[in-house]
Amino acid sequence: MRVRFLPYPFEELSFRPTGLTEHPLVLGLFSAVGIGFVAASRWRGTAKAVTIMIMLLGAFASGARVASILAAISALSAIALHDWPSTSPQTRFRMKAILLLAVALAIPAALIVLPSLGLFERFQNGLIDESALARVNIYRLFELVSWKEILLGTDIANIRCLALCHFDLEFIESSLVMFVFQFGLVGTVIFLLFLARTFLVLLSGASRFVVIGTLAFFAIAFGNNSLSTKTPNMLMIMLLIVAFHGGGQDVLHKSRGRR
Repeated sequence: MRVRFLPYPFEELSFRPTGLTEHPLVLGLFSAVGIGFVAASRWRGTAKAVTIMIMLLGAFASGARVASILAAISALSAIALHDWPSTSPQTRFRMKAILLLAVALAIPAALIVLPSLGLFERFQNGLIDESALARVNIYRLFELVSWKEILLGTDIANIRCLALCHFDLEFIESSLVMFVFQFGLVGTVIFLLFLARTFLVLLSGASRFVVIGTLAFFAIAFGNNSLSTKTPNMLMIMLLIVAFHGGGQDVLHKSRGRR
């Protein structure tokens, strides 16, 4: 409908929906990440399938190509790894094979329908375009500064000026570049080690779908500036891991069984 619910201050060449988020890339991020956590929920199979389909369409509608690809991979993983505890292994294998075959047969139809609905527009020019190259060229900022600035960090305002003057980029869409210039390479390594340790602890004992959703989050977020901007994205993924972890409840059931 090309109508926004929330203000959108950025100029764009073509309309990209934002839903209830502040940017199309955030909509793609939330949609792709949500698939894994929906698969980890206790909802009925029909509710999971419908919700995953909506999120998959949301990722493609956002025009976020990396998020769309990872959303498709997450959806396939939800089918391949889904467990039916009340059925025999042979029956589960047949059901998964039928579902995957149905998905494979639906792909050609989707490639016809999605472009007509405007959901495949960003893929029509391929994965490598001006926007994708900008995220690669931003790493050339390291060629314009000294080793001291890389190792110890520097004024981020000067780095933004370099990006604008040399590459005509108003925004640095790379969290890794932002971290290096704000914390220095040494500080970035320490920060990322603590971050990795934190999420390893959070994911300990979590279901495979929670792990898939978390991996999708970081794969998408590191491709832009989602981790280095003042947004609640990091809090969101932590809360999702805790909410859908399930480990504490399993331990409670085990302790009751022992009694």
